[in-house]
Amino acid sequence: AELGLNVQSFTAYSQFAAVRCSNGGSTPCAQVAQVRSVQGELNVQALFAVGPYLGAVLRYERPQNQWFAELGVSAIFQFTRLANSGYTNFVAGGTVAFSQTSQALGVNAVQDIFAVLPALSVRAGIRL
Repeated sequence: AELGLNVQSFTAYSQFAAVRCSNGGSTPCAQVAQVRSVQGELNVQALFAVGPYLGAVLRYERPQNQWFAELGVSAIFQFTRLANSGYTNFVAGGTVAFSQTSQALGVNAVQDIFAVLPALSVRAGIRL
């Protein structure tokens, strides 16, 4: 049997931008006043990510032999709390015309996630 504690720490950052010319042409805009763009970012940080690790290993080994084989099954029951922050801007002619926070766009400021992470492993080896 295997028993343990899994602790994780992570941060994710995503950013996007889309630019087009208001005259409808595919060539770059002749004037700054014709440029329209949407830009934004989202930051996700784990406030905590912890959970128990449970597993079992079945080992086959012949007496007076150097090799062995194992079959393992395990699962992590992960409890995670994420903090989300970010924004989206609409820029027209070089001026921010409109801005929204990620919460106003429907992204929760805090997210709680429970996940079960199963694993199956097969190992073989030679005893030295």
